[in-house]
Amino acid sequence: GSLAASQLQQVCLCWATPLVLLGADFRGARQRCGPLVWSFLLAAGATLASSAVGWWLVGDWLTAALSVSHGALYAEDGLKIAAGIMARNVGGGLNYMAVCSSLGASPMAIAAGLCADNIFGLMYFPTTSAIAAGRPDPEEEEESTTIAQSTTLVVDKEQDGATVAVSTSTPSVLQTTAVTSTNVTSAITD
Repeated sequence: GSLAASQLQQVCLCWATPLVLLGADFRGARQRCGPLVWSFLLAAGATLASSAVGWWLVGDWLTAALSVSHGALYAEDGLKIAAGIMARNVGGGLNYMAVCSSLGASPMAIAAGLCADNIFGLMYFPTTSAIAAGRPDPEEEEESTTIAQSTTLVVDKEQDGATVAVSTSTPSVLQTTAVTSTNVTSAITD
């Protein structure tokens, strides 16, 4: 609606994340997340380094292409789009738009960056799927092993006036217990 409501919304959005972070328990998060934080930091650092190398390799070409097609005004958008794509690879599409907006990239350059990112994504995801095709999923393999080792089977049957309970904790061991009113016998068989 009004200009005042729009300004209030903008102020609230700018302060929302810092205020949430002020109330965060970082010690508890560090303990709960542990290795994931280090993995994220390693991946973010690698993304930053590879973006810098990528800009060093093709930055001049990108700047030249933008200046030829759209004039000198858009030539500086190449670095802004590269920074946006780097932010997108670290934290997602919202980061791309936030970085491009804060750096003042032109709408045409933002669209070109999204297009280029989608084209490379269309090459990247099928390639990684093809590389992984036919290989077992390590998590599924680990789950099936854990389930097979911890399966417990309990069967109660009446045989000749006795209750027989059969149970196993591993697939290779079968434990049979026969219970009568006079005695208790146990035997382990394969």
